[in-house]
Parts: sequence; structure tokens; C-alpha cells
Amino acid sequence: MKVLRSAVVLAGSVCCAASVWAQVKPVVEASPAQLELTAEVAATNEQGQPAALRISLKNAGNVAVDLPMLEMGCGGEDGGYDLKLDWHPNDTKYPTPGLGCGRGFGDRPSLMTRAQNEWLRLQPGEFITVTESLRSTFGEFRRGTMEYWVEYVPPVLSQQEQSELRQAGYVFPTEKVRTQSRRFRVD
Repeated sequence: MKVLRSAVVLAGSVCCAASVWAQVKPVVEASPAQLELTAEVAATNEQGQPAALRISLKNAGNVAVDLPMLEMGCGGEDGGYDLKLDWHPNDTKYPTPGLGCGRGFGDRPSLMTRAQNEWLRLQPGEFITVTESLRSTFGEFRRGTMEYWVEYVPPVLSQQEQSELRQAGYVFPTEKVRTQSRRFRVD
């Protein structure tokens, strides 16, 4: 009986911990925003490998969408795009070079002020395009195959911020969007 009582207490503790964790995750409501993300080679290097990508985020829906300017995300609260790399070396004795980025913010205007003064409104069919240099990114990789793709990460917003933006008439993205993966050889 003592073992059964301990098992019930343990199961109850796990359930409570799981429900507390579930409450911490921000709830993201579905958005009518429909975005399409593409990444194409804009320039190549001497070996024919991608040297720059042209990244475009298009409003593929039928409502205007409000969002921050498209820039490298690096985990910032305003979202952005992230370049993802998966290197498959021919010789596994070489370690994968480290890649990363960082971003710092000081005192920033409130979200509503940023939305009013800095965010863009993409009408249906409109798009934003940026070019990302890859020359320094791929420079340290040895022979092998490189797979890459780009992800758009929407702004990180609390439920209250989402509600305030909706009440002010903003339509903003809430879901990640990803390009297809592409591969090329590193010789």
C-alpha cells in the first residue's frame, strides 16, 4: 500500500509540473497572415558556390500584414530570418566550424511605438528582399556537402502584446516559415 501511495504522489507531482510548464508557454493565436519565404543564389564565388543569397518574404495572403523590417534574427524579440546550415564533411576528423550571431538591445521604445514607427505593412503580393553575404560563412568549411535553408521567425509577443496589436488593427505573423533546403559541394 505504501508503494502504491508513493506512486500516486509521484504521478500527481509530474502532472502538476507538466501543467505549470504548459501555463508558462505563451499562447499564440492563429493569424490570417500568410507569408511565403524564398532564398535564391544572388552571386557565386570562384568555385561556383553560393557567395550571397537573396532572401524574400512575400505576403501571399489576401490581407495586409504588419511586421518588423526583415533582418538576421539571432534570437531577437522582433523576429527576423535565420540562415540554417548542415555540413556533411567528406573527412569526419575535421570539426564543424562554429557559427553564431548575437544581438543586444538597450532601452527600446515600447512594442506599440515600434509597430507604429518601424514596422512595415505588406499589402497582398508585396514583399521585402534582403541579400545575405555567405563568403565568410562558408570560408572555414572543408570538403563535403553543405545543406542550407532559411527560416522566418515572427516577433516574440506576449498574449497582452498580441491583444494590444490586434485591438489597434495590426495583422502580424505568428508562425515560422521555412524555405526548401538546398545543397552544394564544398571542394
